[in-house]
Amino acid sequence: MNKPLLSVIVPVYNVEKYLRECYASIYDEDEIEKLEIILIDDGATDSSGAICDELSKNKNTITVHKQNGGLATARNEGLKHAKGKYVTFIDPDDKINPKTCKVLLNYIAKNDTDLIYLNITKFYKDGTTEDIGDNIDNNMIAGRSKNECIEYLSCRPKFPASACGKAYLRKFLTDYKISFPNDDRISEDMDFSFKCILEAKTFYKIDGPFYYYRQNRDGSITNKTTIKSFDGLSQFIVDSINLYAANDTPKDDNIKKMFNYLAYEYTILLWQYNFIAKSHKKRAFSFLKKYRYVMKWSSTRNNKIIKILVALLGVKATSKALLIAKRNK
Repeated sequence: MNKPLLSVIVPVYNVEKYLRECYASIYDEDEIEKLEIILIDDGATDSSGAICDELSKNKNTITVHKQNGGLATARNEGLKHAKGKYVTFIDPDDKINPKTCKVLLNYIAKNDTDLIYLNITKFYKDGTTEDIGDNIDNNMIAGRSKNECIEYLSCRPKFPASACGKAYLRKFLTDYKISFPNDDRISEDMDFSFKCILEAKTFYKIDGPFYYYRQNRDGSITNKTTIKSFDGLSQFIVDSINLYAANDTPKDDNIKKMFNYLAYEYTILLWQYNFIAKSHKKRAFSFLKKYRYVMKWSSTRNNKIIKILVALLGVKATSKALLIAKRNK
């Protein structure tokens, strides 16, 4: 196998119902010479591991079996095995558009952009679709200075936190030692994506439908708000402050701009507080009260509004207001 242009890393755990569909969307006879598909069986207890072995009989496809350690460890394992010029991550219950993959391959064959954004589309059981809402305009990042890119990206309506729907120059990830936190937290890709934005020197956005993100799958960890999901977001905020701030002051202007995303995730935690089990409410409230100061870094309209609400109403009342607003919407 020649060195591939793109390594596609698929972390696999108990997705026997969806895995073949995901794989079929990646595998393209016309493009497979440029691809490397890496299936990481994260200790699946259903037939997913056996399906991986079956699929590995296809060209340029490998399977790595490992003890279950969570999504972050599976993706990190995939990075260890990747040989492509670029890497991208596809979750096994999702799929991609092969036509857009060809556009991506054509671009990365000729360029060395650190971080490439791709469109993500939510798709539902009834066949309806919805754009994920990152709203990234290539004209605002391609060929722009680092400061201009940060200025623009930090003011998006939502944090483009998913590790999926992006392509990464592998040398960039290696040079800056960027990987996923090796623990079993939920929202593990937030830390990864945050570091990528701060360290990248060049950015690009490829338009057109690329990544299809399955919604409301039974058993999906993204379907439920639990104390574990709350803790995952909380840890992202704490880790970011510890790493990128001194005495709660961002270390430079770009970090200060990016801390708008800490404010954004704090607003998500305020909403999640409504669904936390009673036995964990006290601890969750203690975190929200201690870290409500992150709202001072708000730079987008919605964050600024919620910042005012927290100051006027407090944490609990603002949490309830967000719940009512979302239901009415």
